[in-house]
Amino acid sequence: MSELSEIGKRIAIIRKDKGLTQKQLIQQIGNTQAYLSAIELGKLKPSLRYLMVFLEKIDVSPTWLFLNRGPRYLKKKGAK
Repeated sequence: MSELSEIGKRIAIIRKDKGLTQKQLIQQIGNTQAYLSAIELGKLKPSLRYLMVFLEKIDVSPTWLFLNRGPRYLKKKGAK
């Protein structure tokens, strides 16, 4: 399986883990539902800007998103 489809699958995992629909997620990070759907299905390569916004807004670990290693989410400052 390609890295592209794996990243898309991990984006879908995070979205579902957060209890978000595609529409709700795009309201938080921008773009269109068709764009997100194509990424999740591995049909489209996400832009670097899109990935950066996703990582920041959803607090996802870049290591987990790109390499599937470590925890899924970043720890917030002050979190125990």
